[in-house]
Amino acid sequence: MLFDDDFEVFLANTEESKKLHYALRYRVYCQETQFENSAQFSDQLETDDLDRLSVHFIARSKKTKEWLGAIRLIVSTLDELPAFNLLPENAFYRQRMKDEVNRSHARKAAEISRLCILGCYRKTGASLSNVQPQMEKEGDAVSMRQQPEVLLGLMRVAYKYCINNQIDICLFTITKSLAKIMQRLSLNFIQAGEEVEHRGLRAPYYTYIPSFLGNVHLKSQTTYEMFMREGYSFYDSRVAGRRRSLGESVI
Repeated sequence: MLFDDDFEVFLANTEESKKLHYALRYRVYCQETQFENSAQFSDQLETDDLDRLSVHFIARSKKTKEWLGAIRLIVSTLDELPAFNLLPENAFYRQRMKDEVNRSHARKAAEISRLCILGCYRKTGASLSNVQPQMEKEGDAVSMRQQPEVLLGLMRVAYKYCINNQIDICLFTITKSLAKIMQRLSLNFIQAGEEVEHRGLRAPYYTYIPSFLGNVHLKSQTTYEMFMREGYSFYDSRVAGRRRSLGESVI
């Protein structure tokens, strides 16, 4: 079904799998887009100080076994999250997020970061850019053609990790065009601040995780069913054949 038919995602909970994650980031951010200076990463692993606070995910093709995408979820107090610090001190949503985090079980928030997909996949139907979703009626259901499948699959693992670890607030900084793709699916998130210059104009957004899915079930039952699936496995379970609870935190 959509993403799950062709791709799989693993939580990178070993040194080997984290290096796969960093290597994907190096290929995308240093070699393909040149957003980062490759000379700073002689080992060809793109890392930064926020990785110590983060959980890392990697996606691959089921058919070719090629690692093709990654996403990082920074998990910490609000004051350590870059998107939160983009907001002015007197911003309405700063206090609202603080209140919601204080009411949560985890007492922490998360930020989606370093979402990257290899260029050969960005240029296809499973892409982040130039995606024009088209609606097609199938009985009473609405399906999506040319959905940004890899984007949705990676967003889902961030959502499921937050659900599994009782994290209620998740932030991200994205372009308006990417926000529109997500909004077409009726996902529930809020622009919390003004656009800033960071590899192009981007704005900080946040979502209250328990209501993130919004009215997705009305827009696309297929997409809603995809988000209801667990979405990721532990990398060491795949290698060693051991079963682990997805509710187990790794940070």
